[in-house]
Amino acid sequence: MTATDINQLFKCYMPGLSAKVFRTYNASITLAQLLKEQTEARQKYYNKPVEEKKADYDRANKEVAILCNHQRSVPKGHAGSMEKLNEKLKALLEEFKSQKEDYRKAKLGEHVDGK
Repeated sequence: MTATDINQLFKCYMPGLSAKVFRTYNASITLAQLLKEQTEARQKYYNKPVEEKKADYDRANKEVAILCNHQRSVPKGHAGSMEKLNEKLKALLEEFKSQKEDYRKAKLGEHVDGK
């Protein structure tokens, strides 16, 4: 069964319904349930600092992502960014090698001079 087959099946039940819409709905409902459980489990939730509320939200959102098998996609410019980073790394390694050689020569010079 392909994604197209699934989308056609969903449209039989509801016009405009697709696998993507269903996944989004499922994730939203699951997140709402997790947040409700967190707020019900803690008294005086509304008096909590914003940072704690955000941490609760982030935990629930992460749990939903795991349950729904959400995965981040590779950004469009990733290959170009990696190429630039590799070029910078190569230049830094060459500079390090040069500095290391200069240090070695300087150290030998000290020994030769008797310092």
